[in-house]
Amino acid sequence: GWEFNVIPYVISPISSVLVGWLIEKLIQKGYNLLLIRKCSEAASQYVRVLLLTLIANLHSYEGVLFCVVLCFGVGPFHTAGVHMNPMDIAPQHAGTVFGFMNSVGALPGIIGVYTTGYILETTNSWKLVFYGTAFLNFIGCSLFLMWGRVSPIISSPTINSAGPDL
Repeated sequence: GWEFNVIPYVISPISSVLVGWLIEKLIQKGYNLLLIRKCSEAASQYVRVLLLTLIANLHSYEGVLFCVVLCFGVGPFHTAGVHMNPMDIAPQHAGTVFGFMNSVGALPGIIGVYTTGYILETTNSWKLVFYGTAFLNFIGCSLFLMWGRVSPIISSPTINSAGPDL
């Protein structure tokens, strides 16, 4: 129904403002930035893993809608985690790093359409699709929690009175 096309998208901007406010307050209070990034990512992706697993097993329209709304609601924590990370690790090249990250991140979206179609064609069930998505979220979040960092990995160019060194 129309509810799936409206309610999650109403919740998302509200959640974005609230999460942005919360993360900014934590940074202002001096909490460790790496801890903030990792906790934000875990709050987003591990909650989504749980919700996607629930969706795969629910038979109630309202229950599935509630889980989808919550998935959208925790989405901004992902923005505060991984999406902000290029500014931490490459402040002088954040746009390029984010563009590369976004391009690589689009590949599963392309491959996922065909994979989902194949799974649905062969199994006639959405369960494996939701489990697979939950698994990929779990792996991606776990990798970020293990190896994510906030210290710059690219040293910034020195600037003198004649301009940047090239």
